[in-house]
Formats: sequence, C-alpha cells, structure tokens
Amino acid sequence: MPSRPEIGGYLIRPIETEREMNFVILDNEGYVCRLVPGLLGFNLSPLDLALGNTRALPLVPCFSEFIFQRDA
Repeated sequence: MPSRPEIGGYLIRPIETEREMNFVILDNEGYVCRLVPGLLGFNLSPLDLALGNTRALPLVPCFSEFIFQRDA
C-alpha cells in the first residue's frame, strides 16, 4: 500500500499493531477517526465510538472498500 493514499481529500495512514492493521483517517484539519478490522471490512474504533466521534461513520464503507481495493 502506498505511503500516502488519499480518497476524497482524506488521507489514509496505515498503523500496524502487533495483532492487526489499523488505519487513521486524516483531513486538512487533522484526525478524523481510526478504522479497525471487523467481520466484513473496517469499522470505527471502539474508542471513537465511545467518545461519540461518529462524524465519519457514513464514510466508513467507502474507506473500507478503498483500503481493500488498494491491498488487493
């Protein structure tokens, strides 16, 4: 995966952890959300959900599809 993939003005930065690959979504103002693997793609991180950071929720399916296509 390229180091700076973008979709619709959002930067997708991969974050590799010991257990899984996560992605941080950024825009021109900074942090938007963190995506974590789910059963059928990527979901908002539990921390983002707990903090009520759901502004990116409608875009998660687009981000998830973009990530899968880039890694395919």
